Formats: sequence, C-alpha cells, structure tokens
Amino acid sequence: MHIVCPTYWYPQHASDTQATYVHDINRHLVLRGHQVTVVTPGDPALPTTDTFDGVEVVRFPMQLPSDLTYGRVAQSRVSMLGKVARIAVMSYYLEAQYRATVAVARQRNSSVVHAHWAIPTGPAAVMAARRLKLPSVITMHGGDVYVNPEQGYDFPTRWYVRPPLRWTLHHADALTAITDDCRQHALRAGAPEASVRLVF
Repeated sequence: MHIVCPTYWYPQHASDTQATYVHDINRHLVLRGHQVTVVTPGDPALPTTDTFDGVEVVRFPMQLPSDLTYGRVAQSRVSMLGKVARIAVMSYYLEAQYRATVAVARQRNSSVVHAHWAIPTGPAAVMAARRLKLPSVITMHGGDVYVNPEQGYDFPTRWYVRPPLRWTLHHADALTAITDDCRQHALRAGAPEASVRLVF
C-alpha cells in the first residue's frame, strides 16, 4: 500500500532531530512493507526529494517562521496584528500543503492520506483526501488538541484555530491518538468518539 503523509513538521535530513517521532512511525510502516511518501514544507535550499530509512520525502519550498514551529505557536502570545499575520502564513501553508499532497498522491497512486497534527496539517489533508476520493487518517500528537489554561496552553480554543480544528476532527475518516490523555483532549475538542483510536 502507498501512504501519502502530509505534515508541516518533519526532519529536514537523516540526522535532524525535529519531529523524529513522526519519522519513526513512517519508517516502521516501511518495515511492514508499505511505501510512504512524506509531503512537507522545506528549506528551498534543500533538494525537493530525499529518501532516508526507506521513507521518501517530497518538499515544497516554504520555510515556516520560527514562532510557528511546533510548540512555540501553541504557547506564544501575539497581538491582533500578529494573529492576522499568522492566519495569512498558515493559509498560504494550507493551500501549498493541499496542492502538493494532491499532486504527489496522484503521481504515486496512493491508497490513503495519513497526516500528522489535526492543526495545522489536518484541514489540507482532509480536503486533499476528499479531492482524491481516498480515506484520511489524522494522527494527533497532543499539542494540536491539548488544553491547559493554567500552563498557558489554550491553542485549540483560540478563535482562529477552533473552527478548522473541529471541521478536521469531524471530517477525517479516522483519528489516532498517541496517549489516552491526547484522546481525551481530542474528544473535548470535538472529535467523535467512534473515530478516535489509541495507538502507541
């Protein structure tokens, strides 16, 4: 089976330490006999395609600002102008991720769209899967659904995040959570209970 894997955060090279847990999932899928092609934004200076541990990586040219990388975006506070700027950047990302995912899935004759993070990747992945008439699976890693206001972590409840997050949780064909805590937060964020599977 060929799996196309859209994700906004992925190792940029074999020795990179960012999002290694996403790569671990993909390399284990390869070890089980599947083909996996990751579609992710990347530094325009890097090759557009790469392969490590048997996982093909296709990059579309886009560098996310450092304050929009995983973890930082969820815990940082910005002004209204900053929020508008974030919406603009993420809108551009979603459009680019959608187009690249559709193109790669068609070229590779993919069987399923398996994305990482309900937000920000989820909406683009689900829309791409619908366009391709393929099933969509979203793996949630916690930060995309986790809420703890006492620690200043309320990203999924922000007015510009909540609508696309809920849409994704309701329209993905399947959702996987990496811990039971992640699953519980996903349910509170609006995920249908029947759609969420605990996988770790």
